Amino acid sequence: MKIDIDKQLQVLKPEKKNLVLAAFAPIVQKLNELGESYPEIQEMKQTPERSDKAKRFRIDLKKAINTADVKRKDLKDESLQEGRAIQGVFNHIKNITSGTVDEAVSIERFYINFELAEKAELKRERELELEKYEMDGTSLNLGEMESTIWANFLLGAKRGYEEKQQLEKEEVERIIEEKRIRELHQDRKDSIINLWQFMPDEEKNSNFGTWENKTWLKLGRFLSIEKSNYDLEQEKIKQDNEKLRAENEKAESKRIADKKRSDNKLKKEREENQKVEDARQKLEDEKHDLKLAEEKLEKAEADEKRRLTNAPDKVKLTAIANYLAEQVETVSTVEAEDIIKQARDLVINFACKM
Repeated sequence: MKIDIDKQLQVLKPEKKNLVLAAFAPIVQKLNELGESYPEIQEMKQTPERSDKAKRFRIDLKKAINTADVKRKDLKDESLQEGRAIQGVFNHIKNITSGTVDEAVSIERFYINFELAEKAELKRERELELEKYEMDGTSLNLGEMESTIWANFLLGAKRGYEEKQQLEKEEVERIIEEKRIRELHQDRKDSIINLWQFMPDEEKNSNFGTWENKTWLKLGRFLSIEKSNYDLEQEKIKQDNEKLRAENEKAESKRIADKKRSDNKLKKEREENQKVEDARQKLEDEKHDLKLAEEKLEKAEADEKRRLTNAPDKVKLTAIANYLAEQVETVSTVEAEDIIKQARDLVINFACKM
């Protein structure tokens, strides 16, 4: 973009041209500087920095154009004052000569009506032009607007429309980009949900949709490594627990076996002690019974002795023979048996003769 206003000022007299140049020169210089910087912005990639520079460019450009418009109005007011002065001279001359120019007045009125029709047609055409840029010009005096003013006005409407379109486009792009970031964030989060327990706390509230792909892949590798380490640790803990459980089961089995052996030993000792106690008790009982039997035998022998002492000799000899018969089984030799039998027989034979 390069602005040169010399050609537009060729129709002016030197003093007027210099006046307009002096008024617009700083503005033209600013616009040309902006024009030189714009290609650099166009070549930049779509980044927040490019967006900021484009916004700054648009603001500076609009500011320069607004300044030019102010200068335009100031200079035009001066020209209008000059025009009104010239028109006043003309009106004075016209008033003086009005009584003799009736025909000229009629002709003038015809052309005035013709001018009004042309202006109405021009107004309609310009309204249609403004409609292209979504602007309603029905309330504006477009038919009376000078060509240069109309050109600037139309340019302003076009720029305003393009700026609005650009803003709307940027807003749509922003909404699309935000949606893309949200969806990418959710997709990425869903893809590592089974690894979420290994996510560093400082990253859990991050917007993963804004991350570069290499940064995201790096995080994925980190989480996979953390999970592998965790799985290895859990497997080691499981093996240690299995080993400890086996050792505990072995120790418990040994304890149960030892207790069983101890209980069996104690039971056996108790049984042995019971047997000894039973044997002792039995012995005591037998001793007691034997004592009773001995006492009974002694009493019976005493009774028998008393009875025998008082009995006849034949009875005494029979008792002796019975006693000798009982003693046969107590000896261990044949000779002793024969002697006892012979003695028994002698006693029996002698008792029978009595």
